Amino acid sequence: MTSKDKEQEILISTDSELFIVNTADGTPLPACGLIGGTKKSPIPIPGIRAEGFLMQEDNVTLEFNVPPYNDAQLFVDAVGLAMQKLDAYLSKRAMAIHRVGGSLEYPCLKLPGAESMYPDAFRIGCSPDYCAYSLTPDVPRENPSLGPTGAYRFAGAHFHVSYPNEQEIPPFVFIRLMDLLVNIPLFAMDNQGLRRQIYGKAGLFRPTKYPDGSSGFEYRSFSNSLLFNWNYLERAAYSTMRMVSWVLNSSEEAAKVFTSIPWDQVQTALDTEDLTLAYDVYSMLSAMKLPNCPRQGWYNPAPPKKAQRI
Repeated sequence: MTSKDKEQEILISTDSELFIVNTADGTPLPACGLIGGTKKSPIPIPGIRAEGFLMQEDNVTLEFNVPPYNDAQLFVDAVGLAMQKLDAYLSKRAMAIHRVGGSLEYPCLKLPGAESMYPDAFRIGCSPDYCAYSLTPDVPRENPSLGPTGAYRFAGAHFHVSYPNEQEIPPFVFIRLMDLLVNIPLFAMDNQGLRRQIYGKAGLFRPTKYPDGSSGFEYRSFSNSLLFNWNYLERAAYSTMRMVSWVLNSSEEAAKVFTSIPWDQVQTALDTEDLTLAYDVYSMLSAMKLPNCPRQGWYNPAPPKKAQRI
């Protein structure tokens, strides 16, 4: 299989979560009973005839899916179309998308009887995820509990990627490289609040099997903030596709990076939102002289100052 063939077989999609609010006063509204659709039986997004554009209720959020694409721009356009149609659907019902990502407090969940009124809002973690930095990355981590979240709930933009994997590269390798080459240069855009401590940690993923028989991964560390910043979404999508293609077609370079990077520092930088440490780690790639490595420009025009580290 040629490099071009492999690129054509790399597909990207998303399941992304949106908070919805009352148009009149901005009050957060649990999606429970307002949207329809479930994980097992999602429903089409109104106004889109193409297959694969689906929506459902997930905890308090409206979750939507787009079909997989082998082109990053087509993927970005599909997300834009889905968001446009969801905006229109919600506006007719006096609801709107809450355009601040990551974490949101739901005062209604503090009210007496809230658990019986919104039972889905008190079910957290539909299925376990995995951590690429675990000593056993093929063993799922324990599901988070509701205890530390209180009335806060969280929204992510999970990237699904499938690819030909004749080399049988473990998913956790791709996930660590996602952290380094995609998330680290962009995460200054993604202030997640409480979500970072629970669902936004470095290296969170699920290994996946898709209906067409292909395999891949679901990258879970992004919040849904990227849905509200087109530059962020485009860079994340293009960088993801380029990273996977690079691993498949330049495996020696990828192996050099994987064995040279201090992964404990990558994990700490993301988990603590330490921008200076992130920049220091990312800068190591420059010294490695990797002609094919898909490095992207740092988000901030100037690197953070050393004195900023706490």
